[in-house]
Amino acid sequence: MADQVAKVLAHQGAMRAVLALDVLTLLVAPAMLAVARLARQGAPRLALAGGWIAGAGWLAGVVGLLPLDAVLYEAAVCCSAPRCGGPAPSPGPRGCSSGSLR
Repeated sequence: MADQVAKVLAHQGAMRAVLALDVLTLLVAPAMLAVARLARQGAPRLALAGGWIAGAGWLAGVVGLLPLDAVLYEAAVCCSAPRCGGPAPSPGPRGCSSGSLR
């Protein structure tokens, strides 16, 4: 985890772009519904099966990836505060310290 936070800390601009693209992935759900509805006219059972499979894959990706990206970014921002001139985080269970990420 510490090496991932260090990589995010080194490339915060790229991570902000990743977070913006993560928000765009939420637009995939309405697009899937629209495509399934269009496909329903020609092959209703196939459209239903494809919609369920696509929805399950999308949900697994959203649940697995979106929170991880956000947590890594927040951990990097929290632990970089002293370097950026911000307030030093307090060590302990709720603060950032170099040992808490290892």
